[in-house]
Amino acid sequence: MKKISMLLVFLLFAGLQVVLAQKTITGTVISSSDNNALPGVSVVVRGTTTGITTGPDGKYTIQVPDNQAVLIFSFVGFTNCLLGSIGI
Repeated sequence: MKKISMLLVFLLFAGLQVVLAQKTITGTVISSSDNNALPGVSVVVRGTTTGITTGPDGKYTIQVPDNQAVLIFSFVGFTNCLLGSIGI
């Protein structure tokens, strides 16, 4: 029983460290041609299934695993854009 309790405590702290290690990134996606906000842009952390879509005002908030995360922005009719090494 003592071993199981110790294992559960270890897993709790290990999981907590993973959650605390994540960074929150926020931003607004705008068109470079007319500076209008772009709603519906897909924002994905490269190599993961973590992703979101920008709101009607072009704003987004996403959790990334670390400062080395690379975000991929894609929108129908536009070339994909990569934003790498967040460096927060």
